[in-house]
Amino acid sequence: MICAACQGKMIRKNGDIDLRINGELYIVHNVPIEECCNCGEKVLDPETSEVIYERVHLKQYKKEKIEIPILDLAVNM
Repeated sequence: MICAACQGKMIRKNGDIDLRINGELYIVHNVPIEECCNCGEKVLDPETSEVIYERVHLKQYKKEKIEIPILDLAVNM
């Protein structure tokens, strides 16, 4: 598969992705993806996307508190 963003080579692997669904941030671990060797673009196949959306809809996830670095470019510019 060729990357739609940069035309680089995509490799199939299991990895982590972050998704926003209805304004909510979800982190998905151990998901099969195609990832670009050049730019890091990640692509899910339709079946995997369906599984993720179904689990979100059924609330089949756990909630964890994590710290995320936040950058605000409007401050001190």
